[in-house]
Amino acid sequence: MKINNLVERFVSQKTERLQSRKAATQQQNKGIIQMFKSDLTIPYNLALMVLNWSMVSFFFYLLNFFIKYMPGDIFINSIVSGLCCFAMLV
Repeated sequence: MKINNLVERFVSQKTERLQSRKAATQQQNKGIIQMFKSDLTIPYNLALMVLNWSMVSFFFYLLNFFIKYMPGDIFINSIVSGLCCFAMLV
């Protein structure tokens, strides 16, 4: 009797775990469109991140074009501009 009862409990625990995993995966697999619709902070943060990235990239690459118009030696200005990139990584 005890062994039969243990087997039944084991099987019931396994089926409960399997059902809970299925429910969790169904919630995770909602899809990206439904995720954007359900939480409005995600597209808002994404739009701000894209705007910030584009503005920083534009300024960084535009600075390289206008380095020849900066006062001082162009070679020193280029070296300082290059070293600023390494200082940012540290």
